[in-house]
Amino acid sequence: MNKKIIFPFVGDSIGGSHISSVLLIKELKKKMNVKIILHKKGPLAEYLKKQNLKFEYLKINKLPGDDYTFFNFVKNLFNSYQKVQIYLRRNKDIDFIHGNDLRINLLWSFSSFSLKNYIWHQRTLFKRKNSLLGIYMFIFSKKVICISKSVSNSLPGYLKSYKEVIYNPIDFKYLKPKINKKKIFFLSKLTKDKGADLVYDLVNNKRFIYKIHIIGKGFYRKKFKNLNKSNINFKNSISSSNLIFNINTIVLCPSRFEGFGRVLAEAIIANSTVIASNIFAHKEINHYCINKKNLKLVDFENKEYFFNLIKEEISRHKIFHEEKKLKKLTNKNLHAKKIMSIYKNILTNN
Repeated sequence: MNKKIIFPFVGDSIGGSHISSVLLIKELKKKMNVKIILHKKGPLAEYLKKQNLKFEYLKINKLPGDDYTFFNFVKNLFNSYQKVQIYLRRNKDIDFIHGNDLRINLLWSFSSFSLKNYIWHQRTLFKRKNSLLGIYMFIFSKKVICISKSVSNSLPGYLKSYKEVIYNPIDFKYLKPKINKKKIFFLSKLTKDKGADLVYDLVNNKRFIYKIHIIGKGFYRKKFKNLNKSNINFKNSISSSNLIFNINTIVLCPSRFEGFGRVLAEAIIANSTVIASNIFAHKEINHYCINKKNLKLVDFENKEYFFNLIKEEISRHKIFHEEKKLKKLTNKNLHAKKIMSIYKNILTNN
């Protein structure tokens, strides 16, 4: 299938969606012509260089969704629209545009309307089914890919024929623990919606005597640092979760809203113990777990239960079980094949 696809990104951040996109791009490049476009210089450019992926810049300072007000949205959309239109008219051989971020989806789906086939990759939950964003998707995209049933079920009903569930790809190499010592990790954006406040309350409790590794940036990072506790170790980011997850790690996933839960899935595949919030996306992953003991869905505000659980997990002897169902669900090769099948169907029906 010798078709040309472009993956535009903002470039000012890097997270789970970018990691998933890069895994997909690497697989697609084996059979297709894939081009990456960045609008801003930032951490994503450095990550792409480390992954030996080439990219080009199409400079846009303000995208729709930046500094959000309705006035700013309209202004940024029409200011950036012209640049994207010029680019598309100069590159008429593009078959698909695949967007993976809200700001990108808003700009490129609108700008490519009637010119190109736009694939809208939806990675977050809709908080309201009557959101105008659903109408925007309906008008400006050819297909909506949802990263989980949780995300799919949150979309308006009139998008039923437009959407398809394809789980995020995971490329995990098992890490053999060097020493038989349990380690606790909180790997996340340090914001309230990711449950950083809940972890903060637990760590601030005098009963929390364990060493914890907190990896991420956000509002609560400063609050954690202000605790000035010697049992907290900080890191801004890691290049790969392969470096930390194994059978002896305990991972905290207290998110209030999650489309998929990439960290949770990676940790479960590595046979780590995961203590996670009892939200629908986490229950969905639990459905595919073979060893149910490794995923504890809890109420993080129940401190008594949490501390008893941590104590129990620190001392629990574990035996490795391969998570075949979850590995198949997130297999990067199968993921790419499903995406290519969508491209092929769109071309066939055009």
